[in-house]
Amino acid sequence: MDLFSLDKPVHALLFAVLTVLIPRAWNIADTDGRRAMRVYWTAAVMATAYGVSTEWMQHAFVPDRTADVNDMIANALGALLGVVYLKRRDGARNSTKGRKDV
Repeated sequence: MDLFSLDKPVHALLFAVLTVLIPRAWNIADTDGRRAMRVYWTAAVMATAYGVSTEWMQHAFVPDRTADVNDMIANALGALLGVVYLKRRDGARNSTKGRKDV
């Protein structure tokens, strides 16, 4: 039943935001499509690795806490949602570039 608690969507949302913010921190958010996707996937992998490592650290170093695989999955899904958002945002931005306002 823990899988359907509010905790998992919050994990996903936080890791989606983290994935979106990493390229901005690198100041390379506006790049060509191929390079942008590499940056986005790198950000997603970094965010997912961060999520897995925090779960492991809480299991290893915090008394009476365990690593939650469902949290790891929610973190990874959130990172994936971040990539989807970035790709859609780039698509919307590129479709409006070619349009001329009259």
